Amino acid sequence: MQSALFTTTKVTYAAIICSGLALRSIISLYDYSGASIPPMYGDYEAQRHWQEICVNLPASTWYKNSTENDLLYWGLDYPPLTAYHSLSLGQIAKVLNTSYVELHDSRGFESEKHKTFMRLSVLAVDVLIYIPAILLSVMEIQSIRSNKGPSTLGFQHLAICLFYPGQMLIDNGHFQYNNMSLGLAALAIVAILRERLIFGSIFFSLALNYKQMELYHAVPFFVYLLSSCKQEKTYGQQILKLVKIGTSVIVTFGLLWLPWINSWDNLSIVLRRIFPIYRGVFEDKVSNVWCVLNVVIKLKSIFSNERMALICLIVTGLALVPSSIHLFVKPSKQGFLYSLFNSALAFFLFSFQVHEKSILLPALPAMLLYPMEPYMMTWFLEISTISMFPLLDKDKLVLPFICIVVIYQVLIRMIRKKEPQDGIRQEIKWLYFLSCVMSIALVICHLYAPVPKKLPHVYVLAISVFSCLHFVAFLGYINYKQLTYKTLSKKIHKN
Repeated sequence: MQSALFTTTKVTYAAIICSGLALRSIISLYDYSGASIPPMYGDYEAQRHWQEICVNLPASTWYKNSTENDLLYWGLDYPPLTAYHSLSLGQIAKVLNTSYVELHDSRGFESEKHKTFMRLSVLAVDVLIYIPAILLSVMEIQSIRSNKGPSTLGFQHLAICLFYPGQMLIDNGHFQYNNMSLGLAALAIVAILRERLIFGSIFFSLALNYKQMELYHAVPFFVYLLSSCKQEKTYGQQILKLVKIGTSVIVTFGLLWLPWINSWDNLSIVLRRIFPIYRGVFEDKVSNVWCVLNVVIKLKSIFSNERMALICLIVTGLALVPSSIHLFVKPSKQGFLYSLFNSALAFFLFSFQVHEKSILLPALPAMLLYPMEPYMMTWFLEISTISMFPLLDKDKLVLPFICIVVIYQVLIRMIRKKEPQDGIRQEIKWLYFLSCVMSIALVICHLYAPVPKKLPHVYVLAISVFSCLHFVAFLGYINYKQLTYKTLSKKIHKN
């Protein structure tokens, strides 16, 4: 009987994973960002160009402007692990066809074979890192909530995660490798939930060294790990544990940053590339508070970039206070997941230089919180996808957007029909219905409604404001839930 159940479980999980991969593969057949559009050619060319630079130039020069490395043409602006990933892909590309990464001569290179190689490189990260990490996360959260083994909720949870439109459309359509940093972050979360704090520190350090936006998740990791040290019985044990965790982080960073830590000048060049204050508080229309507020108060005209960065830092810090204090005083597995969402969303709403794609950072803990907050988290995931629609429309991904969103909506409604949300107040359900209607109306207006000459960005801005209002409400709600929830598991403080 147990053997039959185990076999059924494996088949169900495999079917969900294969379906998720199939959707990603289909999206990969569509145009990528900036295809055949000079002079920059979009994010696809950015990733290819980084391979070109990393393969042909020494590591110490990857972030320096020179005649060999023009930083105005897709200069590398992510941490070292992204560069090492580009180096490894570039070496493979060089073996396949040297023209893929020929220094200077490969600029804007496009061919069907190269497109296949680049698309497969994203799918490879899905297969090797992201999907296994999500599967482990789902299984671990399932074990926390129930000791009865796999259940229907576990299958639903995995489907909600792997069919999430936002990650697929950005990575497999727009063309990014968010799946690498998000996968590493998910592995770090699994390690924390399994009480392997050293491994959690290492995996999160890797995630942070792949994309600096993982700072969105950094505060809950720091607070939780610090709290775990506090719970040791003696001061000696507390200090020893802190030293172990700190050493794992320092060694990981040290190894990755080795080519640049020989001088402050080299190190500062990399840091300025990774944190470009000169770009301003935001660039394109994004669904955060500063972009929305800029409609009535022209922040870019009133404040310098440095002053605005300080304001963002202070406001983001204040938004993190309730969740962080609660996690430190009452650390638990559920509290850690709640705090990850609250931290990431606070960063998205209030921090400096936020991109539309950064909503994927709060989307990760939102997916993991599904068993605790099924109604609200699926609602958040839907709105997070809508918030990126102007970007996806620009990338000619409207058809895959519509198809995958419809599939996701059908999936969510099938799950809700099977598992009725009896605890949700009728007022919330009406608000959700109104939100769905307005989402559809905004998408239709963006695609087909005449654009006023004096307000050329009116529909993009409308989507930003609409999404931002939702995100502020979600931040308040999940902060409230973190501060008032009843823990379902023991606190975790083992090494």
